[in-house]
Amino acid sequence: MRAGVKYWIMCVGSMLLFALQVVADEREDIKAMNKAYRDTKNYSMEVEMQLFNEQGKMLKTTKGFIRKMEMNYATSILGKQTVYNTSGRIIIDEQEKIMIYADPLSPEYFAQMNNERLLSDSLLFSPEATYTYIRKDALHTSIQITEKEKGEYDKIEITLNSKTHFLEEVVYYYNQSIEDEGEVIKNDSGISKIIVRYNSIKINAKIDGSVFSEKMYLENKAGKLTGVGKYSSFTVVDQRKKSGKTTK
Repeated sequence: MRAGVKYWIMCVGSMLLFALQVVADEREDIKAMNKAYRDTKNYSMEVEMQLFNEQGKMLKTTKGFIRKMEMNYATSILGKQTVYNTSGRIIIDEQEKIMIYADPLSPEYFAQMNNERLLSDSLLFSPEATYTYIRKDALHTSIQITEKEKGEYDKIEITLNSKTHFLEEVVYYYNQSIEDEGEVIKNDSGISKIIVRYNSIKINAKIDGSVFSEKMYLENKAGKLTGVGKYSSFTVVDQRKKSGKTTK
């Protein structure tokens, strides 16, 4: 299965973006979460991801962060980094030692992209999905979401802070096999569950803006882009429309 891609998409990881025309209490809480992220100009959080096998053994733990300040956005998880600001976009793959530099996003596209960050696979949550409270009190709201048709996930459980409506935890339970057009596809990733926790959440607090600056990652020497510091050996792919160069 496309496990590796799913994990990355999930981590840098993304908010729900779907308009629910429903009145169920569980979905109203999710709509409140959407609104909380949409209306918050600045926030930061640390991310911890744990991967488990079928026997319940933890295979890997990785840590990262998410930062947002106005039109600036940065994430780091699983050896991947993304940086968005009004000047450009930087995508870094530490394992492949590649850095991509591209033109900035339009304000409209940035708003849409930002709203898809924390919780992936928003299209999973169709009107036919089942939403069930696991917990709802003054501190936390936990909701289990199960799609009617069997897909990659058996279920997803999300936990929100009841006061701020910000995510604190997402648990993805993977089906070990699914049927696609009559073909049985097995989950050969060895992963049965992923737990993503969002810690040290700061809302509308002061954020160190250096994490959004290109100077932290690359520099222009005589018209040639090169990585700086620990990125000095990375291949830089310049995808800006006026450039289109690849340098080392």
